Amino acid sequence: MGRPSIEDAAKEILRVAVRDMLLKADELISAQTVMECFNLLPWRPEDLQPALKAAQDHGWVTHDGRLTAAGQAAAPPY
Repeated sequence: MGRPSIEDAAKEILRVAVRDMLLKADELISAQTVMECFNLLPWRPEDLQPALKAAQDHGWVTHDGRLTAAGQAAAPPY
């Protein structure tokens, strides 16, 4: 099995924010909590920056690290 895609990694950020941290739109995502998740397989620490950029490009996360309504809606259900 290959490595997860950058889009998958971006959705992992959303999963952490919505499912683990229970954030709502416009709330700040904890960088520390997200970084901890990217130290666990299948993720690698170097996946975090491209994933964050992809999440921002999709409009899921603001440039200052806040979850958007679109990001809340796009969060995986697991």
